[in-house]
Amino acid sequence: RYDEALAISEEVIQKDKNDTRIWTERGKTQFYLKNFRQAEKSLTKAVQLKSDNEEAKSFLSATKAFLGKADNRTLQKMINPIEARSKNLKALINKNVAEKARNADFPAVIHYNRELLKVEKGNPWVRTEEMFMEILNRKGTAIYQEFSFEFLPGFDRLFLNALEVYDSTMTLKHTATLQNAYITYATEIGGDNESQTAHFPLPPLEPGDYIYLQVSRMSLENKGIIPYTDYMSSKDIPVAQTSFKIYADTSKFVTEEYGPLQRIDYPDAREWKIEEPVVIRKELYMPVYRDFGAGILITGKQEWKNVGEDYENMIRHQFKSAVSVREKAFEVKGSRLGQEAVHAIIQFVRENIRYREVAFGGHSLIPQTAEVTLKERRGDCKDQSLLLKEMLDVIGVPSHLVAIHLTEMGFEKLPTIQQFNHMILHIPAGDKYPEMWVDPTDKFGNNRPIPLDMEGKVALIIDGEKSHVTTTPVLEDDQEHKVYIHHQLFIKANGESEFKDSLTLEGKFASFLRNKFYGKDLKEQEQLLETLLSQGIPDVSISQIKTEN
Repeated sequence: RYDEALAISEEVIQKDKNDTRIWTERGKTQFYLKNFRQAEKSLTKAVQLKSDNEEAKSFLSATKAFLGKADNRTLQKMINPIEARSKNLKALINKNVAEKARNADFPAVIHYNRELLKVEKGNPWVRTEEMFMEILNRKGTAIYQEFSFEFLPGFDRLFLNALEVYDSTMTLKHTATLQNAYITYATEIGGDNESQTAHFPLPPLEPGDYIYLQVSRMSLENKGIIPYTDYMSSKDIPVAQTSFKIYADTSKFVTEEYGPLQRIDYPDAREWKIEEPVVIRKELYMPVYRDFGAGILITGKQEWKNVGEDYENMIRHQFKSAVSVREKAFEVKGSRLGQEAVHAIIQFVRENIRYREVAFGGHSLIPQTAEVTLKERRGDCKDQSLLLKEMLDVIGVPSHLVAIHLTEMGFEKLPTIQQFNHMILHIPAGDKYPEMWVDPTDKFGNNRPIPLDMEGKVALIIDGEKSHVTTTPVLEDDQEHKVYIHHQLFIKANGESEFKDSLTLEGKFASFLRNKFYGKDLKEQEQLLETLLSQGIPDVSISQIKTEN
């Protein structure tokens, strides 16, 4: 309720015009209302009253970016690294790994990578990354010409502890400063993604050069809270050795570990190490990283109920039940009843609201109001799910927002909404309709009780004090899931050959194909089948597809 908050701040400021906290909250409210010129004035006043007001300075930087005045002042305040930098860089060079990387035509190799997280009660968390790499060829000199790091105003800030370039003899040739650094603001088409990116350009590089990096970041809020951390040991280039260490009370966090990591426990910390982790390759049909890599997921201990309740409280101000949404719900429902009415509203959102992608995280956890989504006819998964929920509420059908992951099964032992990257809607069974799990962004979805790719996943049902985690249902679980392929080859006396293949699908495989064909006319079905076959046999020209029944 930013309009109300702005009105209240106007009244309070009249009583005390020298309170930096009031000016900060006023500026933040104006920022969220996209009144950037007024936000700049309020936040500037807040910084003038208290020069070390980090929250105001971070939001001021974001505001200036929207106004085309981005600068690097937000990068100037020191953050001490968790551990001192490595003293003997030469000792970190692994010639064997570098030679293998060079022979495989990789642009660079990372000799040493270390990530640290420190969480102390009552203090902001701090993260430090240290990396030492070698440029192997001309391609590497172009790729690593600049280093960039994202951060979120109001959540964290960055400080570059060291960025140095050494020649092949390990003679220092460049030390990066803030003089050439700059900040860009990431805005998306149709939306406002508030993340900023700090850029640190380097002078021209040569094959054989070494780069040393140490960068730290600090939270501006969440003091003493262990942040959700997804550490992957692999990069898209070879890594000789890498590690992750957390300084915190080990009884206050939970982890999900995977892959061949070496774990070391200390009285006040825990560390994981690995040498030469697998390289991440950008190839078709790659499995998710956790199926072949090594890493850790970490979050603070808490109850799932509290996670859901906290999230609902954070977005409750977006629940408006606007007149336009109510009118549209009644219009779409018409004279329909029960399940038919529910399906009509689901189909309306799927067919009439365009999808735009906004990643989970930071301020982007908050959906826009249903009224805005309906008016603009576009929104991300959160926006569309909230619109569908409010339209169903109007016709007396209760439902709940659900946080889930698009590609991974999820982790029930990691109670944090940050492990999810998608939102759908859960409709509990009623007297005249069955239970349904609906993804309104699935524009080719049908009336299946749950999307095929959402089955058997960890999901957080957001329902206030009744919020809980569950595993989504698996349909056809009692069936066998089979594919039968029958090849026939006919060779005539003159050498001409004819192939006949038959493909029979059962269980999940049949359900998948039915989902693809559902709601399409004959011509669309034939085009879809041609596309599916062409993807599987890229070297063969396929045409004259016909479908029946």
